[in-house]
Amino acid sequence: MNSILIKRRNRNVIKIEEIKKIEIVLKKKLPNELIQFLMKYSDCTLFECFYQKEGIYTMPGYIVGVSDKNPNIFDLIEGNIFYNDIDWLPFACDYGGWVFNVSLSEKTYGEVWINKFDSGEKNPFEFVSSSLEEFINGLKRVEDI
Repeated sequence: MNSILIKRRNRNVIKIEEIKKIEIVLKKKLPNELIQFLMKYSDCTLFECFYQKEGIYTMPGYIVGVSDKNPNIFDLIEGNIFYNDIDWLPFACDYGGWVFNVSLSEKTYGEVWINKFDSGEKNPFEFVSSSLEEFINGLKRVEDI
C-alpha cells in the first residue's frame, strides 16, 4: 500500500483497544489492512488527495479518528447503528461531508464505498474500489492529475 501525504496529524491516533471496541460494537472482524491504516493515519488531514476512477471524482480530505478535530469514528458508527446499518465502517470523509466506508458485509467485504447521503438518491452508496489498498494506491495530488 502506498503512503499517504499528510497535511496535519492530530494527537489521537486510533489504538488497538479502540479497534477491539469497534469490533465488539459492530460484532464484526475488521479487515487487517483497515486496522493497520487506521492505526497509522487516523485523525489526519490529507494533503490534497484526489481519487478518480470510472466517473468518480472526489477528494477524501479527512481520515476519521477519535478526537473532535476530524470526524469521530465512534460518532459515525453510532449514526450507522441508528439507521440499523452495521455493514459499513467509515474511514474517511471528503470536504463536502460524504463518508468513505469499508464494507463489512459478507458479499462485499473489504470493498470501499462512498455514502453520498445528501444526494437525494434512494441508495446513496456508490462503489469506489475493490479494496482499501486499491483506493489508497489510486490517490493522487491534484497537481499530479
